[in-house]
Amino acid sequence: MGRPATVEVADGLTGVCELARPGDLVLLDPFHVHERGNAFSSAEAFSVLATRGVSTILWYAIYDPSESDEWIADTIPSTIARGWSARLVGASSEGGLAGCGFLTAHLSAESETAAGSIVEALARALSRVRPGLRVD
Repeated sequence: MGRPATVEVADGLTGVCELARPGDLVLLDPFHVHERGNAFSSAEAFSVLATRGVSTILWYAIYDPSESDEWIADTIPSTIARGWSARLVGASSEGGLAGCGFLTAHLSAESETAAGSIVEALARALSRVRPGLRVD
C-alpha cells in the first residue's frame, strides 16, 4: 500500500501538508503545539492531514500538570472520528516539562494498541526518575 517506506523531511508544516497523502504515516513532533509557523500551527496541520485521510500522530509537550487538553476537541474536524490519545503527565514541571501527549488520526486498531503499549512502557521506564508519572 502506498509508496515504498521512506523518511521524508519537509520544510516546515506547509511542506509536510503538501507532501503527505493517504497511505503515509506522519509524525508531528512540535515543541509548542500551538505556535504558528508560516501557514499552520502543529495542531492545525494535524487537522489538515486528518481531513485528508492521512495517518497522523501528534506528539506534543505538556508544560504544566494542570494544563487542559480541551483544545484537542477543537483540533479534530467534526467529520473525523477521534483517534487514540493519551497523556503522560508528572506531578510537577520538573525540567520545564510536565509530560507529553499523543493524538492520532486514521491509525489502524492494531497501531493504536501498539501506541498505547509504547506509552505504558515509557511511563514505567520513566517512573523511576519521575515519581508520580501517570498515563491519562
